[in-house]
Amino acid sequence: QDEHANHQGLISSEVGPGGIIIIEKRALIRDCLRRCFEAASGQKVIAVRSVEDCLQISTTMVTSLIIFSVASHLKNPETLREIGRLVQGEKARPLIVLSDGDDLGQIVSVLDTGARGYIPTDLALEVAVEAVRLVCAGGVFIPASSLVGARQPGGETPRPAPRGVSGIFTARQAAVVDAVRRGKANKV
Repeated sequence: QDEHANHQGLISSEVGPGGIIIIEKRALIRDCLRRCFEAASGQKVIAVRSVEDCLQISTTMVTSLIIFSVASHLKNPETLREIGRLVQGEKARPLIVLSDGDDLGQIVSVLDTGARGYIPTDLALEVAVEAVRLVCAGGVFIPASSLVGARQPGGETPRPAPRGVSGIFTARQAAVVDAVRRGKANKV
């Protein structure tokens, strides 16, 4: 019965401290994400179908993170408004956006809206789980592939950073981002 309630977006009070809420409108993908993140992270994961469902259960449950799956709808202005709703208020939790694209400009717009991380759907589950841990610990996650992809094709000269990138990093972090964008290894 709880599984059926999860599929319908109706959640009982199962989430304890450290729990994760996943928002995904497609039932099959919602269930797969819930099962994968729960098994890989060891945390309790609840999946709902809408931002409204998430906001409703967030008022009565203690959670540490929200993952908002937007598929390919990131360019939709309504999606950015929903992200804003999720990160506002006294009960707001860190938010990670899960989406199909990895365009740096879109990622920056998501971070500018208040999200603390961005996971592209082509990222391995193990890396996604580590991104969740990083954001839960207070960090910000941006996939390195998006930073490297910001380089001009065929050249070593990076394109100028999109507006807003320099404002979200410390001077040291900006230097690391610049090095990664130039193709340097993460270790360097």
